[in-house]
Amino acid sequence: MIAAGLVAPGSEARVILYTVLGAAYSAITYSAYRVPVLASIPVALLALNMVRTPDVPTILAGLERERVEDLRRAAERERARIARELQAGAARTVMDAAPDLAREALLRAPLPRRQGP
Repeated sequence: MIAAGLVAPGSEARVILYTVLGAAYSAITYSAYRVPVLASIPVALLALNMVRTPDVPTILAGLERERVEDLRRAAERERARIARELQAGAARTVMDAAPDLAREALLRAPLPRRQGP
């Protein structure tokens, strides 16, 4: 019965439903405890309904927000790196002509932040 549920198309909930229905049919058909089995089916269905899988759209929205935030941070780091390189390049070009101006430009350049492990 479990194998039939696993090859059935659809979600995990459908697999569980097929398995429970097959097990209930077998128990009703072949068991000496038909009445207790019949009485337990609504309870089992109620319990299965209460135990739901996580809300997939909510999970996907959270993952999308994380991805957007990661992209924003990466773009910010890249912009800072490019700004440092441009500022250092400009300082090198004026190093001989105006050493004080070049020194000031290099001192104003933001240092890269260290990333954690």
